[in-house]
Amino acid sequence: MKTIIKSILAVAALSSIVPAKAEIIDTGKRLDAPLNFILKRFSIDKEPRLIACDWDEYYYPMKQVKIYDDNFNEVSFFIIPDYQKVTCDYTYYHAVTVPSGVKVRSTENYPMGDVAKEDFINRYIGQSDYRVETHEDEVWALSNNENNYFYYKYFGYDYPEALQVWRSGSVFYRRIFYDYDGWTSSGEYGEPITYTSEYSPEIAYIELRDAEGHDCENFNFTQTLFNTDANFEWLVEILEIVDVSYYDEYNKVEGKEVKCTGYRVESQDGSVVTEFKSPVGLYFRDDPQLYVMGDKNYLVIRSSDVSGAHFYYVVYEINPEDASVKMVGEPHRVSVDPTTPRRGTLVNVDLGNPATEGCKIVVTSASGRDVMTKAVEPGSMGTTIDTARFEKGMYIVTVTDGKTIRENTKIIIR
Repeated sequence: MKTIIKSILAVAALSSIVPAKAEIIDTGKRLDAPLNFILKRFSIDKEPRLIACDWDEYYYPMKQVKIYDDNFNEVSFFIIPDYQKVTCDYTYYHAVTVPSGVKVRSTENYPMGDVAKEDFINRYIGQSDYRVETHEDEVWALSNNENNYFYYKYFGYDYPEALQVWRSGSVFYRRIFYDYDGWTSSGEYGEPITYTSEYSPEIAYIELRDAEGHDCENFNFTQTLFNTDANFEWLVEILEIVDVSYYDEYNKVEGKEVKCTGYRVESQDGSVVTEFKSPVGLYFRDDPQLYVMGDKNYLVIRSSDVSGAHFYYVVYEINPEDASVKMVGEPHRVSVDPTTPRRGTLVNVDLGNPATEGCKIVVTSASGRDVMTKAVEPGSMGTTIDTARFEKGMYIVTVTDGKTIRENTKIIIR
């Protein structure tokens, strides 16, 4: 009897929490574009906001932006201005590349009969379109026809593909087949080609890196990342025309190019909140990454010299109280390897430049606590970090000599 009563009570309790009828109700709201989130941490009231951007027929640039609350009610609307295109001409030279690592793959010999050595030599020695060479116990009769040579335009007569050979009283028609490892620069460049480049400033996608080291979705708009008012802001590229002259083993470029030399923080009310520039001689190559470290926010932007041959990571600290974005120290070519070590693994730190007096390495945890400080011997190009005492998680490596500071790419202890 008790068991029956318990079963009846259980069924009654279960039925009380199951809805009588499940429904999906049409709210009557219709949206013009897909939605994304504006992060709560960067909204004025710390409440969720949704954003919808209207794109042109090529999906760029953004035109209209609508902001919605969590009930899909429109709470703000603004227009992205048209940004002026930047155009310039530059001259491009393609490097002349040649096969590298050339080697004989196979050789085929076809008998042509017996003949005395002197007769063979006399047959070709007086002909203007042939030349005769001695190779150990063989005599070669080589045509001057460039079609009989492997990549004649690069190597000339170095690699014959067809020739006649005398050896031990017999003559052979020989075919030689070649392989090569790849292509490399010859050190020469082809004819100049002039191009016209045209760019429009783009709104940056900011890539958020949270304190746990998880990569989050990119975002464009914010309210309180760069200042403290209720307007919405975004980053837009500053594009400039710069003089260039550089080359590598594959290309040579001269004239002018359009480079990203900074970012402006623009507001929906049409004002410029602030702007910041790349260091002299460096140009931004990628969208910014936002590192949230305790109560401080940093933008880390990959940059390069004019040629794109050397890369740096430039760090900026954001202060919303005075609406400023300021570079932290000066950029250095500091790198770490590996970037995702297991606990106990030694991490190699390459300083990029010789350490100066007072140089030290500081490792900071995601919570903002310094977990290691290590002096670096002056003149040294690198050092190591012992991760044996580190907990799992994300850390930032700082290299400082008391004058310059450089936060490098994160390391994550597994």
